[in-house]
Amino acid sequence: MNVNAEQILNAWVESVNAGDADRVLAMYSEDATLLPTFSGRHLRGLDDIRWYFQMLGERKHVDVALREDTVVIQTLAPGIVLLCGKYDWHFAPEDTPPAVSSRFTFVVDCNAERPIQHHHSSRIPE
Repeated sequence: MNVNAEQILNAWVESVNAGDADRVLAMYSEDATLLPTFSGRHLRGLDDIRWYFQMLGERKHVDVALREDTVVIQTLAPGIVLLCGKYDWHFAPEDTPPAVSSRFTFVVDCNAERPIQHHHSSRIPE
């Protein structure tokens, strides 16, 4: 793949906003872990992660917006990068709450075809 971490993050946001669970799932490595915003489960592997994004897709409208000024990119090893920052989840007007501010961490392998190795997302405490 050989792309930069920012491109991976932007592709993830675009895939989520397109409502394309298959495209989102294709970004996660086969043994990736996900600690998701909207579930207390610790997800490991593609079946668990598929369940989560399909569950999110059952809402009428899901959208995530990066807070660009919060994104931090740290190289851990050649091609292995940690991304962290904040994003806001938005849902259809009749859903409650209308927006959920969250923080995220991704560990990505910029040289892998399925670059996301780990993803943690949690609500920002009020």
